[in-house]
Amino acid sequence: MSSPSEFLTFYRRVGTTATSAMRAHRVLPRPAAPARAITYSAVRTIKSTDIGEGKKHATQKNERLDVQSDNAGAGQDAKKTGSGGQATSQKDSRDNVSRAKQDHPEAPDTAIGFQDERGSKGH
Repeated sequence: MSSPSEFLTFYRRVGTTATSAMRAHRVLPRPAAPARAITYSAVRTIKSTDIGEGKKHATQKNERLDVQSDNAGAGQDAKKTGSGGQATSQKDSRDNVSRAKQDHPEAPDTAIGFQDERGSKGH
């Protein structure tokens, strides 16, 4: 190997023979393992356990041992009886929406949706 062209030719041949040899001994991918199916008997046994039976949901408990649950319960009671302010009744009892519309007709609606806050695309 006296000339650079012979050197390059040698390495080109080594590269092509190595890749063709690698192709012949290439490892094929393994077939995937079969998926395990859930049987109905397993589902039935899970549902038949008595975990959580007889327990009340957190919103249905009557024990008001801390400040948060006491105030949350008082708010629920106020909504049931119709007493309390706008926050518990969730109604516009003072008609604030129509008064705001009369005072500022150019203002956008009071119920701004997600699409309104995004802005336009420019076309």
